[in-house]
Amino acid sequence: MHDSSTRDDLYKSLLPSTRTVHMNAHDKDISGTIDTILSLTKNSIEQHQQPVNIQIKTQNKSFMSLKFPAHGLYSTVAAYNNSNRVAIMISLLHMIQKCITSNTIKTNRDVFYSNVELYGKQVTVDRWLNIISQGFELTNARDSLNVIPAQKGLVFTTQEIKVLTNGIEERINPFHSSLIPHMKQDSQCQILRERSGTTRLLVLEKEAVYNQFVNNMQPNSHSYDNFIIITGKGYPDFLTRLFLHKLQDSEIAIDYWEMYTDADPYGIDIAMKYVENSKEAYTCNKLVHRGVFLFQLMLNHQTQVQYLPMTQRDTVFATRILQRLTEPTGSNTTTIQELRRQIFLQKKAEMNVMSRENYLEQK
Repeated sequence: MHDSSTRDDLYKSLLPSTRTVHMNAHDKDISGTIDTILSLTKNSIEQHQQPVNIQIKTQNKSFMSLKFPAHGLYSTVAAYNNSNRVAIMISLLHMIQKCITSNTIKTNRDVFYSNVELYGKQVTVDRWLNIISQGFELTNARDSLNVIPAQKGLVFTTQEIKVLTNGIEERINPFHSSLIPHMKQDSQCQILRERSGTTRLLVLEKEAVYNQFVNNMQPNSHSYDNFIIITGKGYPDFLTRLFLHKLQDSEIAIDYWEMYTDADPYGIDIAMKYVENSKEAYTCNKLVHRGVFLFQLMLNHQTQVQYLPMTQRDTVFATRILQRLTEPTGSNTTTIQELRRQIFLQKKAEMNVMSRENYLEQK
């Protein structure tokens, strides 16, 4: 107290010295880098009784600080939040290290169910894996960490599709519904044309509508169209978007790229995740959102359509999307008109009300 003339000086003099651990870009061996981070953290806390501050470089080049244990002013408020974040980070780093050293692969769903109490939600695992990959400045994050996305999306095709990954060939058989296979950033997709005619690619939000199409597709059909039908079962996962991205580079061109979602704000948001998701490089620029829109249902005089009322939450969500779309960057005019129509009429509808024939007539 003799050396501290102010309360602030006294507070700073009483703070314990903290060891800072940087999560920097790795050289070649990610496992060795992780081992260094874990060892420094463990030794600082266990042997030196010294708080640790893990600094992680984020996407915008700023730093995220994970401090443990919490100390100083308001430490009781931050204690749980900081300790939980540090526990999640250490747990994921340890799991990644084990996967790399044992040359095993896990899905993000496997990781989540390995400690549900800690992670709480699967989105927590996905978010922190992204943070770790950004801290290591990985270009092929999902390939380098030995943690791959769980399979979710479905694909049905009338033509065989070959997927080549690391020299291993996997084929998607025609006239069978299949899970979209695991792929990497350098994977290749090749459509093996067996029938003449144009090729239409349909992306459907709902699995029920997807099944409606698939159940009516027969190998002996005399339709002049070849179909590739895909569903992400709601919001698209990484593998579904990567698969669509790779199909754009196929030697055999796909003539029509169509996407259909519910006539509500969430359907619009799902469509934007496929086409305009700026956070990921795996977008499908050829996809066109063709519906389902309210004006299509009204023009087609769908008497069986049951329009649902927009809730307050729906309206707020639609307004936020509309504000984002009407920024000076330029946006899809049809999408903006649809959102305004939903907000004005306070109505929404599900895509299930349209029959299979109605979708096919949209071409």
